[in-house]
Amino acid sequence: MQTSNDIGVLTKSIREYGYTQYEFVRLSIIIRVSDMAAELVSSLLVVCLLFLFLLFISIGVGFYISNLMESYFLGFSIIAAFYLLIALIVLWKKETLVIPSLRNKLVKQLQASN
Repeated sequence: MQTSNDIGVLTKSIREYGYTQYEFVRLSIIIRVSDMAAELVSSLLVVCLLFLFLLFISIGVGFYISNLMESYFLGFSIIAAFYLLIALIVLWKKETLVIPSLRNKLVKQLQASN
């Protein structure tokens, strides 16, 4: 009789341990996902604000160059050519600069322990 009772207690303890481990993993995943979501939202906000800043600076510089060249077409075409050059450089260096840095940042965020 004592052995049957001991097995029942052991089974109950194992079941409670398994449930505790399940809850721990579930809560750890929730914390990591919420941290990553908060990081994503804040990064998107910063990117949007930087985009607006760049947009208005570009418009201002475009008008300034247009004033110097006495042609709106030339002024804004120079700005467009500058951005095309930057886009081509990023496209050319994407495999060596952009993708590894984004991958490393994502891996660090996933491995961050709280």
